[in-house]
Amino acid sequence: MNVSILPILDHELVPVQFCFLNDKEVTDLKFMAMIKSVAEAIYGHESERKTNELVPVKTSGRKRLVMFSWLSPSQISRLVRAIEEVFPGLESIQIGHGSHLLEHSAGVRPATVEGSTFIQVASCTVELEDGIAHQVEPFEISKAYVSTADFTAFVAATNYETTAQVAGDSENFACHAGQCGVAHDDNVSPVVMVSKIDAEEYCKWANCRLANNCEWLAASVLSWQQLLPGTRPDIVSLWRNNPNALACGWTEWISSTDQNGNALIRTGPRFVLPHDWRTKKNVRACAASFYDLNLSFRVIRNKRQ
Repeated sequence: MNVSILPILDHELVPVQFCFLNDKEVTDLKFMAMIKSVAEAIYGHESERKTNELVPVKTSGRKRLVMFSWLSPSQISRLVRAIEEVFPGLESIQIGHGSHLLEHSAGVRPATVEGSTFIQVASCTVELEDGIAHQVEPFEISKAYVSTADFTAFVAATNYETTAQVAGDSENFACHAGQCGVAHDDNVSPVVMVSKIDAEEYCKWANCRLANNCEWLAASVLSWQQLLPGTRPDIVSLWRNNPNALACGWTEWISSTDQNGNALIRTGPRFVLPHDWRTKKNVRACAASFYDLNLSFRVIRNKRQ
């Protein structure tokens, strides 16, 4: 079975497309019964409630689409294993927002050289989760994450060793590792397994910097109107129709630190604000030496002198 895992937007629903070997592989009733078994494997004690939240989408021929509640990276791995066990007759599955749902940012080179795609963000006022307002000056941020190819160019030019490489970790940026071993295109795939230390060293070389907490929100949020409980926004149309929307992904480094000096990771981009967004864990504090398969970074262009 071929597995494709694409970016997942930061909202409540995750599309999972099933492609069967033939269009008579399973009836609608049997399909949803099998999906319930998958939900039990990934949601555990919450499976009954989560199963009721599943949104089946009618598709034609061999393909069926189901919208799952938001999935964490560990749940994604459990989802793939469960699907392989429950659906032995599958040709492929696609998890995330692919080209059939969303114009993906593939082909957009991230942001390290002249001519790359940057988004201009005007001066504005943003509110963090604590409700405190901050004024943000104009800046330009890369639409996409720094790619594996761009980071490789930095390493080749400087002989730099990442935190993971120094630690002797076999999983590092050079492994081209993706979720569940899915192959990546180095030219557009976000670099992963990089610490904040690595990201800042890259920025020094590329004459750019990480966004701070307020800048990240200013660039990330497309609509500051807080959603009512139970509202399901058309996030795909909002993303596709907004030329200033950041490329979607998992988690990313920002330059800000918490009150204890710990590095911060943002989950997003956020795009819209759920009714409970101020109480959700949108920011994670960790050591600057931390790295992960679902962690990357994008950059802000330094002002021209």
